[in-house]
Amino acid sequence: MSGPIQRRCYLLAVLCCLALSPAKRVAAQTAQSALDTMLDRAQAAQNANDYKSAALWYGRATSLAPGMAELWSNRGVMELLAGKAGESIVSMHHALNLNPDLFTPTLFLGKAYLETGHQDQALLWLRRAHAARPDDVETLLTLGRAWMEDGQGGESATAFSAVTRLDPDNPNAWFGLGTAALRVIQEDGSRLATSYAHSVWSQALLADDFLEQGKPIQAAAAYKDALHHASAAETAELLTNARWMQSQAETLALPADSIQVLQKLSVARALPAGVSLPDLCTTTSPRSLNQDSLRKAACAFWAGDPERCASLAAAALPHTPDPAQALYWLVKSNERLAVNALGQFEALSTDSAANLILLGNLYRMQRQPDKALAEYSKALALDPRNPAALTGAVLACIDAVRLDDAAAFDRRALNYQPLDPELNLLMAEVLDTEDQQSSEGPYLERARGVPPQLQPRLHYLMARLDVHNGKIVAAIKEYELALPGDKDGTMHYQLARLYRQVGNLAAAQDAMAKAKALIAKRDAAAVVVLQQATPSNP
Repeated sequence: MSGPIQRRCYLLAVLCCLALSPAKRVAAQTAQSALDTMLDRAQAAQNANDYKSAALWYGRATSLAPGMAELWSNRGVMELLAGKAGESIVSMHHALNLNPDLFTPTLFLGKAYLETGHQDQALLWLRRAHAARPDDVETLLTLGRAWMEDGQGGESATAFSAVTRLDPDNPNAWFGLGTAALRVIQEDGSRLATSYAHSVWSQALLADDFLEQGKPIQAAAAYKDALHHASAAETAELLTNARWMQSQAETLALPADSIQVLQKLSVARALPAGVSLPDLCTTTSPRSLNQDSLRKAACAFWAGDPERCASLAAAALPHTPDPAQALYWLVKSNERLAVNALGQFEALSTDSAANLILLGNLYRMQRQPDKALAEYSKALALDPRNPAALTGAVLACIDAVRLDDAAAFDRRALNYQPLDPELNLLMAEVLDTEDQQSSEGPYLERARGVPPQLQPRLHYLMARLDVHNGKIVAAIKEYELALPGDKDGTMHYQLARLYRQVGNLAAAQDAMAKAKALIAKRDAAAVVVLQQATPSNP
């Protein structure tokens, strides 16, 4: 936010007061006095965290001095903090139309667009803010969040990592970095498992995971499979990594059985002829530059520099002839980054509701709903009305298929925020899952204001309610609006059945074909996951 408004900036009339007639001079002084009063009240409301009132007073101020960009900027900031992102966007654009060089509305436009689910616009304005002030911590934190929500874990990690260097004691930066690293693991691990399922590096990563899970038999089988198909250079790197894991067994919290697998591997397997461990990191091989970058990435990892490892692997990924190897090192390095970053977060953070909610959100991302619910419950013990903790508890209970508990938490949250669109949508979701469609109507009506990313789910539930009530034509319209959210073919399949009911066979056939394509894609992904979870016998 910009600094305190300098009232002399608004005394344009007073600057030339000597040239005014007495009547106009009195009018100018009266207007300035009114403006001073409005700004005093806006500042008092802001200091009391009453952002809604502050926005109203700044709004009156902009009516009195509409040409002052800073007033529009402060109005927009207060509107955003009051939960009125749409109004904030209008005010910020107005400020920038008056003064395109202002930093605050540029940054907060990015924040407001992020709140409304418009990631492209958010990133556009956040990049501009970053270009204007590359070391601004708030900009980098918001940019990291925007990249995260856009599915760009690597870019997000870069932004949060920059904050950890600028402000090492900032717990939000470390939490963001840890979360972004987990997102990279999810993204790149999934790509490695699907696009390169039978590669040496996919099997090696699977073996490493089995070790950390305490599954020595599966780990040994996966290592055997990887080494059976590995080249001499790949064998050298795999064995070196196994020895590194053995040396870091305590840090990695490896079970005793897993350590024995690594010990047996070291005894049973020797490095290829002519290759020694120092050669791997001190000698440049006669390979392509990108392959050398991956060798350097491996060496950085073994030297305890996962950030450099991740950077080198990411740079090599678009150009290397072996993307699986780059993905392997990206996953391995981000595993260490996540552990290190979240350790720093826990060391810096206090046992506050906000930090407990962050941990709950992290557990939900890792698909550990019971652990997430435990953190949200701790937060609610400190702050029983905390909306983020209540919403998180609802989501965790839904993830754990504890629908009665989800409904109880949701009703508790609605007691405090009866018109909250997302809470109403979640209640409708619970009722739909329990086949209580007849009770959904009021909740769905109050859920119409959910952000764009949740609109497909809203229309899906409304379609199911219309079907329950026998309104087939209305249901078809709702299903058509819901289709952007269909990930597994369910919506297309149900829509195809409704098209048939009304005699639109051509539309039914098209919807069914699309449903089958989505179902096939889902099933193929499930097969790959199963293959990765069950190592083959060489």
